[in-house]
Amino acid sequence: MNRLIIFAALLIVSACAVGKKNTTAKPQAIEYKTSSCFGRCKVENLLISTNLKMDYEGIKNVPNIGSFQTTINSADYNKLLLLFDKANFKKLNDTYLSNISDLPKITIRLGNKTIIYHEMNAPAELRSIQTALVKTIEEYDWAKK
Repeated sequence: MNRLIIFAALLIVSACAVGKKNTTAKPQAIEYKTSSCFGRCKVENLLISTNLKMDYEGIKNVPNIGSFQTTINSADYNKLLLLFDKANFKKLNDTYLSNISDLPKITIRLGNKTIIYHEMNAPAELRSIQTALVKTIEEYDWAKK
């Protein structure tokens, strides 16, 4: 009888484990870049490595010009990865460009998937990733390299 109870308990526990969805995304490098335009567009680059190191380069029309470094906390990094998952980033088109020559191109890369777009042509999911990456740049304290 004890064996039957133990077996039933193990069966229930394993069934519960199978039903749970893994909410932690696989660590991947994240890259965000903006290009220049004829006006006052921000030109900046952000690289978030899988070891949680962030490298930022402010090039033009941003508060911090130069190369900077900091570390992202794992909770914020995981939130970013979950945002990519929620947006189904890997299945989005590779480009969302228009014929307007003066618009800055934005590049977002996760792992080996890169999307280049003009903000006005991007789907809402892609713009939400961009907003989160810009917020990351703005909220962290950066040390000059």
